[in-house]
Amino acid sequence: GSPRPPSTPTAPWRRGPGSGGLSTASYGRTAALTRRRPTAGAAGGPWLAMVVFSLYVYNRRGQNLYYKEFVERPLNTLEDDPDEEKRLMFGMLFSIKDLMAKLSSRPSRGLRVLRTNSYALHHLETTSGLRFVLTTDATVGDLSGNLQYIYSQVFVETVVRNPLYSARPDEPIRCTLFDIRVEEYIQSLPFFQSSATAAAAPAGGGA
Repeated sequence: GSPRPPSTPTAPWRRGPGSGGLSTASYGRTAALTRRRPTAGAAGGPWLAMVVFSLYVYNRRGQNLYYKEFVERPLNTLEDDPDEEKRLMFGMLFSIKDLMAKLSSRPSRGLRVLRTNSYALHHLETTSGLRFVLTTDATVGDLSGNLQYIYSQVFVETVVRNPLYSARPDEPIRCTLFDIRVEEYIQSLPFFQSSATAAAAPAGGGA
């Protein structure tokens, strides 16, 4: 059978922001892409903060093959040009990889997690050059295992090995089964929603 999907507990924010070779303006603009507003829970219940924001998939040439948002984004400064957002994301990843190669005295395993004070970016680069990027709240721990699962057990099984779908390396992924499996898996993660603030209890008692 298929391996059990990994689940990663939330972890405290540990590191401060890093620029990855970007200018302050570029970094701040990229960080602004992933800020989210808490969503209200049921009446009388807690407020829920969405901690999984979006998923990107790129090919080795930097073409965006897939993008999915898991929560409404009110502070989207690039709403009128979504393609520019995807180019910014890949450009940041490319710059960080190039910087790591130049600064490291030994072969690097590549970027796995990048944290700012408001979000975390989780990154997996496969041997074929595909890049899977998941953005979350800054409190979420390393999701390398989860991205590996999305690649090997969701992408490979529903896109690459799917006899009903013809995958092409330079074309967007328009596979309904992949989309469904991605959403199911992300929503199954224990940190998909986190209780942010408990609602005030009603004063007094009563029957």
